[in-house]
Amino acid sequence: MKKQLFLMAALCAFAFTSNAQTEKGKNLIGGSINLSSSKLLQDIQSQDLKTYGLSPSYGHFFFDNLAIGIRGNLNYLKNTVNFDVPNNTNGVITNGTSTTIQKQTIYSVGPFVRYYVDITERFKFFGQFDANVGFGKVHQDSNGINNTDDSKLTFYGTSISPNLAFFPTKKWAIELGFDLFSYSKRVYKQTTYKTTVDNFNFGFNTFSPSLGVNYHF
Repeated sequence: MKKQLFLMAALCAFAFTSNAQTEKGKNLIGGSINLSSSKLLQDIQSQDLKTYGLSPSYGHFFFDNLAIGIRGNLNYLKNTVNFDVPNNTNGVITNGTSTTIQKQTIYSVGPFVRYYVDITERFKFFGQFDANVGFGKVHQDSNGINNTDDSKLTFYGTSISPNLAFFPTKKWAIELGFDLFSYSKRVYKQTTYKTTVDNFNFGFNTFSPSLGVNYHF
């Protein structure tokens, strides 16, 4: 009988500590990384796009399962575009290749809101809303020739993401998620021109998962 009572008490204590990870008054600190790669092949053009992201964050649980915090973002993008270019040499037409490499670096910061729902004692689902603003620069090389007139970049963005959190211990969470919907606005400024680009993305079309680790205390 004593063993059974001890076992029940231990299970109750474990369940309590598991649920207490996201209760009011707690905090979380950590971050996530994001990697993605895509290729586009057309008749005379190929495109290779790679993106890398690092996002440190801090949040506070103002209510049970509801955290509000701030998140920084460092994003790097490299886009390599190859064009087939016909060359006419002494009446003989041959195909050459023109290569343009564009690199973007963006620093941004903004608030986030996330809400947790229990699945099991160690697994939780949470939805997250982000908004951020930042700045950066764009550098472009064409056929190995540097473009010294880099563009300055102003960035505005927002996203909604579903995520899954696994708690191997009562204080550590490993998270996996992706942007279900995102919107970004980029304003490019150079010496002689200004360009604005709006971009809407739906996660099922541009799946780009992120992996994160957070410490709850």
